[in-house]
Amino acid sequence: MKLRNKSESFWTTVIGSIFVIFTITLMFFQPPLYTSWMSSLENWVYDFTIKKYHRPLKNNTPIAIVDIDDKSLKEIGRWPWSRKVIADLVTKLYDLGATVVAFDVLFSEPEKNIAEEVFKTLPSNTPDLEKIKETFDYDALLAKSLGRGESVLATVFLKHNLMEPVGALPSPLLTLTPEEANHLEIPKMGSYVSNIALFENVTSFGGFINASPDEDGVLRFTPLLLRYENNIYPSLALKAVEQYLLIDSIKLKTTVYDDHYILEGLQLDNTFIPTDRLGRSLIPFRGKPYTFNYIPAESVLRDKIKRSEIANKIIFIGSSAAAISDIKPAAISPTFFGVEVHASIASGIIDHYTPYIPSWAKGTSIFLILILGLVYVLLIPRLGAFLSTFITISTVAGLLSLNIALLTKYELILPVIPPILLILILQSFDTIFGYFLESHQKEEIKSMFGQYVPPEYMNQMIEHSTDLKVDGESKELTVLFADIKNFTTISEKLDAKGIKALLNNMLTPMTQIIFDNKGTVDKYVGDMIMAFWGAPLEETQHAEHAVRAALKMNKELDATINKTLTPETQLHLRFGINTGIMNVGDMGSKFRRAYTVLGDSVNFASRLEQICKYYGISMLVGEQTWEKTKDLFLYRKIDKVKVKGKETAVNIYEPICPKEEQSPELSQKVQEHEEALQKYQEQDWGAAEQLFTKLQSQYPQDKELYQLYLDRVKDYQVNPPPQDWDGTYTFTKK
Repeated sequence: MKLRNKSESFWTTVIGSIFVIFTITLMFFQPPLYTSWMSSLENWVYDFTIKKYHRPLKNNTPIAIVDIDDKSLKEIGRWPWSRKVIADLVTKLYDLGATVVAFDVLFSEPEKNIAEEVFKTLPSNTPDLEKIKETFDYDALLAKSLGRGESVLATVFLKHNLMEPVGALPSPLLTLTPEEANHLEIPKMGSYVSNIALFENVTSFGGFINASPDEDGVLRFTPLLLRYENNIYPSLALKAVEQYLLIDSIKLKTTVYDDHYILEGLQLDNTFIPTDRLGRSLIPFRGKPYTFNYIPAESVLRDKIKRSEIANKIIFIGSSAAAISDIKPAAISPTFFGVEVHASIASGIIDHYTPYIPSWAKGTSIFLILILGLVYVLLIPRLGAFLSTFITISTVAGLLSLNIALLTKYELILPVIPPILLILILQSFDTIFGYFLESHQKEEIKSMFGQYVPPEYMNQMIEHSTDLKVDGESKELTVLFADIKNFTTISEKLDAKGIKALLNNMLTPMTQIIFDNKGTVDKYVGDMIMAFWGAPLEETQHAEHAVRAALKMNKELDATINKTLTPETQLHLRFGINTGIMNVGDMGSKFRRAYTVLGDSVNFASRLEQICKYYGISMLVGEQTWEKTKDLFLYRKIDKVKVKGKETAVNIYEPICPKEEQSPELSQKVQEHEEALQKYQEQDWGAAEQLFTKLQSQYPQDKELYQLYLDRVKDYQVNPPPQDWDGTYTFTKK
């Protein structure tokens, strides 16, 4: 019985193939439940990977963050600060050599001129009114500061047009052609909140600060592009880098598929930034919060920092203060500052570190599912549990390692969860199927062999169920027949109940001895026991076990069972044992089946048991059994015979005892027997007669055997056999 026969392998292959096809179908059609569930798993793997294997920030990164932190609020005053303070901050940054100053802060409302508010209470003819108002026009002061360098202001786009736009928009990155406008999937915004026109007119540089968290609220992607009307606007980080690197042109890189324009990324002069079709990029996280150099705003305002911390850098102005900061959960940390998201994007573009999910990722995932799925469907059911589990763990580890290698070397992110899940599902299915199959096989084995083999042997059979074959095979085995001598005469002295008790008392210990010697009980036929060795489990020493069992059965009868019986019901067994090629398997009809052995070798063992009566001895084995065990047991050759229906003569032997129990007396007896038999076969009738007579006198328990030979000698003296006679005796009856 193999662990997986053809039918079982067929069904595991079919069901496994259905899993593969079903998984590929889900990936093609992306039903919402599948997408949500799969995204959660992929996000978990991505978050774990990016935390461990992101590219660290360079020591000389040209990016710093001026932080409006809690200390700055305490020192300078509560937020919002006066535009005069902001103007002073910007002026000092440019004085320190900042290349670009980008704001993660909105100035969507003009600041009230305090002089103007005061002068509303004064007479209209107050002298120098206009001059004093100019002195306290802090918006104008900030605008002047912004104009000193490359300042990039923030904008927030709103998805719906539920409110009127606030402030003035900066110049767009580019304007879409009608064809691009119809096909590109860059999100179209409905409204915006921006800065007052005064600031936008001075800088003309701006970028949006919109976040794009996933459904679980975690930041992994960020939009680099958004659309308002037919204009495309850049993110704050993208615009800051454009100004820092003096990019001459930014172009959309698209591909045409089925008459549709599909966005692939942005071309910044010679630098390509991959995006998805929505214009989003994976945030190139460089580490946990505070990876970048955070400079307190109050340190800048009070001239407490070195020029080297600011000079020739992009400075992002944002806040980490508890009351006003923009804190969001991100893939790399549960808390991440919005201003550091912009810094991460900018550093990624400058360092050419832009992880992305390629457009062919889905196709690759489907290909992996198909290849790995087919390999698993065809291979795993044919392997053992340990090997299949090892392969599964190795494959999963390999896919995860591949994902890590692609990220660290090529900045690629592949969705490996679908093939990993499929592998785990197939392995789990195979394990569960194997478990139920094994349980079924255990029950089947117990049902089939429970009455034939001992419990401990049954456990071995269950452990090695893959080696079991019950469908039928030809192999070398040893079979034993044991029958009670003169049972008919004994049974006549007992009633039915007594016969049953007698047989049960005899068969139980005899069967136990067979079991103890690794035998399989084939059947009981009345008072006869049939057993064999070498199946259902492989057993190379089957001949030895059979002979040893027979000797122990004889000894057990005399030592225990017969001591409880009357002289009239004493039991004596005759044994026939033979080794040879036999057919073994589960045989019978649909009404009744049995695991048994058939063949000429089996029939010959039965004949040996029957002719024990002819020789007056209790046990005979065939020549092959003797050949395999002659070094283990003391034998005496009984005869060379040719049974009815067979043309080939064979030697038959009687086992006396195991070699370790051999005594000098037994050795002498066997030697004398062999001498007499040799004279008989040499047709030296006088010497043979003399020796057999002597043996009959010395060993009265063998009286029948030696009388048989004395009768043959007398007959051959009158009717000599042919000259080429080899000592064979031919039985003319069965």
